[in-house]
Amino acid sequence: MFKNKQNQSVKIAFTIGAMVLLAGCGDAPTEGRDADNADGVTLAAGRTPGIDVGTINRAIRPGEDFAAHANGRRAAGPSPFGMARQAAVATTISSLEEAAGGDATTPAAVAAARVSACMALAAIDASGFAPFAAPLAELRAISTMEDLARVFADPGLAPLAPFAFYIADAPASGPEAAIAPRLHIAQNGLGLSDRMAYLDPARFEERTRYGDYLTTLLEMAAAPDAAAAAEAVLDLETAIATRHWTEAKAASRDLSHRPATLASLAAIAPGFAWRAWTDALGVSEVNDVVLREDTALAALAMLVAETPVETWRAYLVAHFLDAYAGIGPQALRAASAEFAGRSLDDLEAPAARADACLERNRDLVVATAGDLISWRIAPTDVRAASDTLAWDVRAAVEDRLSASDQLTETARVEATRKLAALTILVGDMPEPGQGGPRSTLASAPGQSLLVDAIETSRWAWRQAATRLEASGDRRAPAWRPAPWEPTAVYDPASNTVMISAALLQPPFFDPNATPAANFGALGAIIGHEVAHAFDAQGRLVDAEGRMNAWWSEEDSSRWAHAAALIAASSGDAGEAVSTESFNGASEDLADLAGLAAAHDAWRARSARDGGPDAVAGIDGAQVFFLAWAQLWRGGGDQFTRASLAPRHLSAWYDAFSIDDSDGEYVPPTERAKAW
Repeated sequence: MFKNKQNQSVKIAFTIGAMVLLAGCGDAPTEGRDADNADGVTLAAGRTPGIDVGTINRAIRPGEDFAAHANGRRAAGPSPFGMARQAAVATTISSLEEAAGGDATTPAAVAAARVSACMALAAIDASGFAPFAAPLAELRAISTMEDLARVFADPGLAPLAPFAFYIADAPASGPEAAIAPRLHIAQNGLGLSDRMAYLDPARFEERTRYGDYLTTLLEMAAAPDAAAAAEAVLDLETAIATRHWTEAKAASRDLSHRPATLASLAAIAPGFAWRAWTDALGVSEVNDVVLREDTALAALAMLVAETPVETWRAYLVAHFLDAYAGIGPQALRAASAEFAGRSLDDLEAPAARADACLERNRDLVVATAGDLISWRIAPTDVRAASDTLAWDVRAAVEDRLSASDQLTETARVEATRKLAALTILVGDMPEPGQGGPRSTLASAPGQSLLVDAIETSRWAWRQAATRLEASGDRRAPAWRPAPWEPTAVYDPASNTVMISAALLQPPFFDPNATPAANFGALGAIIGHEVAHAFDAQGRLVDAEGRMNAWWSEEDSSRWAHAAALIAASSGDAGEAVSTESFNGASEDLADLAGLAAAHDAWRARSARDGGPDAVAGIDGAQVFFLAWAQLWRGGGDQFTRASLAPRHLSAWYDAFSIDDSDGEYVPPTERAKAW
């Protein structure tokens, strides 16, 4: 995954963004730069730079600290990631209004109305806690394990529960098993970011703050002895955390894929009312399921049975209020903001509120207006140019695979076959009017925003579950990025790379920018995702999307060696590296593979089309790597990710005349190779 590192629960996604371009700089020129053109940008007519010249700190040598060289002047400024999203959200809001038109009964109008109502804070405050009374009463009425199971299956009433469920394409079992949409069941249930937040003694303060927040929520719900109830909920979540698999183990595709049947659930994970749960989900007629973390699910099932219903009621009430705090009265919103360490005023500024309201109605907006929004963010000319770039990167990957000494002959043949079958979707929605499920969801007159939100969550699950009723097209992934999410993802079951419309904005892509910048940014992102088809996780799935490991022991050994080299240069030499764990080394090697393929593609484009790539006297080879490094400005991992992959490419050393006197120099024998 190409992502700005952040915790995601069950969902695979990552966010990237845009930047403000250009400012002059009078510092000493770096090597290869024309000092006479230090403060200006001279480009061919109609061209844009594609990099932020004003960010570059020329007082820092590229080889001494490349991240600081590329980002030093604005290292603490706004993240390119958030800025791209903000621009795409603004376009989305105006496009949603356009899609709604003048007919309030259309599905797009329903989506637009719900986003608009979410942004109307005065009306929300006027309603107070009254809309919460009925759903809270429903939660307090839980008295049996069957009641509990039915609520766990209700995404509207139980936005957080010990078991997550979703639909994704997967085989039933074995290399010959058919690929089909299947119900997946995964570990879940933690209110904090990860299991170690509960188990690491060094994070005691975080747990204490969380306990205080739970107490506040339960006090707002008028729970008897809220402090004691909150303590019980925190103890319960700690017990859940002890039963969860580690992040590395859960991310391992071979370990976290156990085909099963609904009928076998009671035997695999006894103690939970699975029949009541599947009936409530509406999947009782389904046969095949996939268990993500089978032993953890079994332990969680027993925990459900061993925990008093009273504690589960408090857990559900607290997380219901937390999940819907954004559309609750000001006191609830303020408590949520305080726990998140955010200013309520900042969260309720128009742009931030619009973003939050889109996310709350994400599936509904995507289904009803996603096609139009996508094309407004990235028009036809942008799509055409970015498609060409994607094909150039793909061709470079093919050339690198055919010449790779990192794969054995058998693995190289399978990798080439998988690449031939791979689909790259640049822009995530079909053309306007030509696709996408259409919602029939409508609001009853006088229905509260909270009830609308609950019904939207239920509707989203029903929409997803319809995939279980038809064979469908395995080449059409079930989950796609929303147009306003600057996101790229590789889906192994469909062997598809998806690039959202929001990524087709500067600095990731600009059809008028110098090609070096476009290949160093969007080209490297595409290459990163393609690389996941052939890495330690991609090796487990063949060209048809079946679980069918195609690496030999020698291939695994070569990958582990490359992973160890890149881990050593990032300061993670002590981290265990193996083909059985999807850890940071896989992401770092994908960065390396993607950047290498994008560089090859840029050089091929330059040789084919010619034309200058220099920006303000900075030659094209430098522009390419600066474009990559500037993607990470302001990000927590910028000082490693901006320079880590370049340090393993000889082209970076050539571009900036870096040698063994520079602090970030890596000897050739210690440089990793992806393929």
